[in-house]
Amino acid sequence: MLFIPDRHEALRGDPWSEGAARAAIERIASATCAAFDPCTLWPTHPRDRDAPEAALPMASLYQGAAGVIWALERLQADGMVDLGIDFRATVAGLLEHNHRFNDAAGIAASSYFLGDSGLLLLQWKKLRDPAAADALYALAEDNLHNPTLEALWGSPGTLVAVLHMLDDLTEPAEQQRWQDVLQRGVAILLDQMHAVRHSLQPQTEAWLWTQDMYGKQLDHLGAGHGFAGNLFPVLRGARWLDAALVERFEERAAHTLGVAAEREGNAVNWQPLFDRAAAGYPPKPLMQDCHGAPGIICRLAGTR
Repeated sequence: MLFIPDRHEALRGDPWSEGAARAAIERIASATCAAFDPCTLWPTHPRDRDAPEAALPMASLYQGAAGVIWALERLQADGMVDLGIDFRATVAGLLEHNHRFNDAAGIAASSYFLGDSGLLLLQWKKLRDPAAADALYALAEDNLHNPTLEALWGSPGTLVAVLHMLDDLTEPAEQQRWQDVLQRGVAILLDQMHAVRHSLQPQTEAWLWTQDMYGKQLDHLGAGHGFAGNLFPVLRGARWLDAALVERFEERAAHTLGVAAEREGNAVNWQPLFDRAAAGYPPKPLMQDCHGAPGIICRLAGTR
C-alpha cells in the first residue's frame, strides 16, 4: 500500500482557504522571529540535543539559522510577513558559528546544506560580498568529485549554489566561470551514472548513482540523498547546458523512475532505495521531501 494509516496522516477534506494559510504563516513567522537571539541564533529542537555539539548554535542552511533567515526573508519579499529584523550582521557572522559546530560534528566545509557553501551563498545574496562568491566558487569546484553523489554533501548540492550565482549575475563575463563549473560538474555526473538491473525486473536495465556515505553504498532515489536530487541541477540549469546532454539525462530519468515506480490505481510512489529487496531492506513507502514522491515531484516537475 502507498498509504499506511498508522504511518501517514489522512487528508482531512477541509476546503482550501488562502486566508487561513496566510494567517498560519504569519503566526509561525512571528513566533520564529520572537525566538531569535543575535548571539545564540535559534534554540535547538529537543530531538537534536543528544550530540555533544548540540549545545552550540546551529547556522547551516539545512538545520540552522541560514535556512531560517532565507525562508523568512523570502516570505517578506513575497509580501507574506513583515519581519522587523535586519539580519545583515547575523548573516555576516554565520560562518564562525558554522565552523565551531562543524568542527565538533566532523562536517565537511563543502556541504551545501550543512557546510559553508549554503552560508556563503546567503552572504552573497544578502551582502553581495565578492569574497563570499570567490570562496563559494572554490568549494563548488573542489566538490565536483565528492563520492557521496547526493545533494547534501556532494556536487549536486554545490551545483545548486552555482545555479543561484548564475541567476544573480547579469554580465556574461561574470557568469562564465560559473557556467564552466556547472558544465564540468554535469558532465562528471553523467560519467558517474551506471547501469543496473532490478532484482524483481532482471530483464530491465536502469541508470543510477550509488551513494557512498555513512559507511554504506546504496542507490537512493529521492531528493535528499539520491537520484532526484542529483537530477535537479541538471534540469534546472538546462539553459546553461548542451541540449543533447540534458536530453540524455531526461531519457535516463524517465526510464529509471518508470522501472522503480510502485503504482496503486492512479497513485504512484517510490521507495527510498531503487532495489530495497536486493539491499536487504524492508518496504518503507515514505511520503517525504527527502524520500518518496513529494521530493521527486518537487525536484523534477517544471524544472525547465
